[in-house]
Amino acid sequence: LHPDRAVYTGEVAEYLPVGTERTRQLLAELAADGLIDITDVRGRNVHRLTDAGLNHLRSELRDTIT
Repeated sequence: LHPDRAVYTGEVAEYLPVGTERTRQLLAELAADGLIDITDVRGRNVHRLTDAGLNHLRSELRDTIT
């Protein structure tokens, strides 16, 4: 996911070693945790990082590189 723009499920799935359906499930879990927002756009879900999601990512990256 990108902090400056929404992405479709298929775009996210391209970067994961799982299929589109599993990607949908994972994205739904992230949304339930408040880390992303899911919006329906013309019958397709688009996903955007929330502020909480971006902060979580930053924290995880910081922990990984320090």
